[in-house]
Amino acid sequence: MGRWHPGGAPHAASHRTDQAALRRLCQGGGGSRSWLSNLAVASAVAFALASLLRLANSGPAVLPAASFVGSRLPASGDSGDLRRAPLLSQMLATATEEVPRELLERELVVELGPGGELPGQGPASRRDVLLGGAWGGLLGFFTAELATEAATPEVPEDRAAALEASQRQAQEVCDSCCAKDWCECDFCDCSAFLESQGYKVPLDAPRAFAKAGKTEWGKVLDWQSANIPHWEPVARENLRADNSTFPGAGLGLFTQAALPADSVLPPYWGPLLTFAEVGRAQNTPENEYVWCSSNNGLAAMGMSKDELTQGPKAREIAFCTDGRASVEQNLAGFVNAAASQAQCGATNVRMCELGQVMYFRTTKPVPAGSELVTDYGGFYWGGFQGCPEEST
Repeated sequence: MGRWHPGGAPHAASHRTDQAALRRLCQGGGGSRSWLSNLAVASAVAFALASLLRLANSGPAVLPAASFVGSRLPASGDSGDLRRAPLLSQMLATATEEVPRELLERELVVELGPGGELPGQGPASRRDVLLGGAWGGLLGFFTAELATEAATPEVPEDRAAALEASQRQAQEVCDSCCAKDWCECDFCDCSAFLESQGYKVPLDAPRAFAKAGKTEWGKVLDWQSANIPHWEPVARENLRADNSTFPGAGLGLFTQAALPADSVLPPYWGPLLTFAEVGRAQNTPENEYVWCSSNNGLAAMGMSKDELTQGPKAREIAFCTDGRASVEQNLAGFVNAAASQAQCGATNVRMCELGQVMYFRTTKPVPAGSELVTDYGGFYWGGFQGCPEEST
C-alpha cells in the first residue's frame, strides 16, 4: 500500500512534488493573474481534452507525467516523446509571465530528457494516479475564478462571452467522454451527466454522506442497482479474499464465478476523512489505505500539513476514504497489483471513479477462481515501469 493520492490508487505511492510550486502554478506564479492568461490555460486544456477524445478510437495509452498531472495520450512508436503530444504542446503554448514555460515543464512533466522523453516510464493501462482528475481541478479553478470576475458589473461583455464559450467547450468535452465510457473520464462529473440522461446511477459520495454519515455512507450507495453503460455489478458472494498468488503479497481478492468484461466490484470504502484527518494521516501507517477523489485529492495536495490540520477547511469532509476496513466491508481493498512484467499478464481490473467513489472494473472476461489484479504503474514500484496497455 502507498500514500493517499488525488484520484489515485489507495495502494499507490504518491510521487512527491513541491507543494509550494503546485500552489504557484494554481495561483498564476504568485503574481496577479491575467484573466486572459487564465482563460488561455483553461481553453488549452479543454481543447487538448477534445483532441484526445477524437483520438480515443486509435487506442489511447496512459503516459506518466507529474505526480498528479497528465492525460491520456495516443499510443505511438515513440510513446516517451511527450513533446509531440497535443496536450503538452497546447499547455506549453499557454506559457505566460505568470505561468512560465519552465514551471509548466517542471510541474506538468517530470524530468524530461533532451528528446522530451520521460526516462524509465513506458505506457501503462492505469498509473498510480487517475491522471485526468487534475485537469478537472485546474480547469475548475480557472473557470470558477473567471466566473467570479464575469459576475461583477465592470467586466466587459467580451470577457464574459469568452468565459461562457470556454465553460461550454469544457462541458461538451466531458459530456462526450461520459457518453463514451464513464471510466475514462476522471476529470468529469459523469454521475451528473448520466443521471441527466435518464440512467439510474449510484449515489455519489456527498449525497451518501448526507444520508448516512461519514462511517456508514458506503452502505447507501445503491451501486448494485445502477443501470448505466459499461456497468455490471458483481455480487459480494462471487468474491472472496484469500492468499494471493503473488509471493509476499499477503491476501488477494478472487472471483467465485466467471465475470464478464465491465464487471464492477463493490466500492472501495471506509470512514470518510476530514482535511485535518488527511493531514494527520500523512507519513503514518494509516495513510497506507487512504484514497481521495480527484478534485478533493488535488485540493489536499496543494495544502501544507498546517493548512490541512488547522486551516479553514480542516473540519470539512475531504471525501478521502480510509480503507482500513474488514474484508466484509471493503473487499476492494484486497486487490493486488502486478509488480513485474511477468505478472502483467494477470492484470484484469482497472481503477475508475464515479461520483467521488472509487470502483474497480474488469477489463476483460475473468474466469472463476482468478485473482483480481490491477496495475499501479512505475511510480509505485520504482524500478518497474508498469504494465503495457496490451497486457490489460
